[in-house]
Amino acid sequence: MEKLVTTLVAGLSDIGKVRKSNEDNFLIADLGNGRVYLIPQKITHKLEQNRLLLAVSDGVGGANFGEVASSMAVHSMRVELLKKNRLSLTPVEQLIRAVERANEIIWTEAQNNPARKGMAATITAALIDHDMAYVAEVGDSRGYLIHGGRIKQITTDQSLVGILQQRGLISNEQAKKAPARNIILQSLGYQANVKVAVTSIELTVGDYLLLCSDGLSNKLRDEEMHAIIMASENLEQACKDLISEANRRGGEDNITVVLARFEGSGLRPTSHTASLTTRIEVLSSYNPDAKSAKETDKKTKLAESTPVTPPATSDAGTLEMESGRHIAEAVFAKIAQPAKSPTRYNRVQLTEQAKSALNQIVLANASLRKLQEIVESFAYWEQDESQQAELKKLSLFLLEMCSDIENKKQSVEEMNRFLKNLKT
Repeated sequence: MEKLVTTLVAGLSDIGKVRKSNEDNFLIADLGNGRVYLIPQKITHKLEQNRLLLAVSDGVGGANFGEVASSMAVHSMRVELLKKNRLSLTPVEQLIRAVERANEIIWTEAQNNPARKGMAATITAALIDHDMAYVAEVGDSRGYLIHGGRIKQITTDQSLVGILQQRGLISNEQAKKAPARNIILQSLGYQANVKVAVTSIELTVGDYLLLCSDGLSNKLRDEEMHAIIMASENLEQACKDLISEANRRGGEDNITVVLARFEGSGLRPTSHTASLTTRIEVLSSYNPDAKSAKETDKKTKLAESTPVTPPATSDAGTLEMESGRHIAEAVFAKIAQPAKSPTRYNRVQLTEQAKSALNQIVLANASLRKLQEIVESFAYWEQDESQQAELKKLSLFLLEMCSDIENKKQSVEEMNRFLKNLKT
């Protein structure tokens, strides 16, 4: 029996309620025949010929010619992936090279054309190859997988707040209100080299892939997007409903969505696959502290790319620890409570908790150095009143983070003194 894969896909972009222009772009391209689609499509291929490109790009922060940069980003990737000499490379290598080529083209144009200096764009692009999806990211446009009634973000925002959140240094609620949430740490065209993050996904029957700009993700929670998609009669209507809800909540930014659903005998049934998390692998990740411009990590599951919650004790005094910024405080609060005489096992566990807390402090300091560099760079910008106000907010945010880390250090030091006095 011939194995087929059918992709139902739709895309839509909207200017929003506030912006005067739309700097977002999206692309739906069949790499088998080179066609680009602007209207909803049903694309069917033999499994071995199934090869598509889905992409969303956001011109960065109202920068000069952001709409030009985002258009160059998606279309240059398509051109690069259609080159025949690239077929000897693995899909991941092809995807990374296409993103790097897009960066090179935008960067060169910005350097050679003074009027376009500073133009840049994010990119989140999915290369569909056979029964796999490879999702590349530079910036903070997002990708989501919907599988088995659940939705999961498969990209990590390459923004200052996103990195702090990923490392557990600020909570989800703090991230939504952080004054620095609009600062991204890399984008296409802003620097000569980029570090491309890539995640692979094994597609199964009924899976959805959602790509979007932050005009959507800043307005709707993951579960809200999932509910809207499931309630819509088709993919085009789902795109319209998502954008409509984002606009209803303010629509301060451009909003762009690409939504695909996968079917066919070439894909495994959902019931025959493992859990959602184990089918997602991070093939390369973005590390803002790394010196190398190109960095590929060993394969690791997406769940392992986030800060790991320290192990808990197995007795009645189980420590239910939060990762990141609350580790030191939570451990100290636990051991300060009246309890049974501590056992050697408890002491070993508490020592591990202390080490983990100290590690989080090291990561926090690295993130703060990055924040300090950004704040200091503001001094070289021509600032109007709104920019000065933003700089003040960032400075206060920096001071708050410094204070928080100092408190953690004191908690850990006090905890270590307590541990030394424990009797085995």
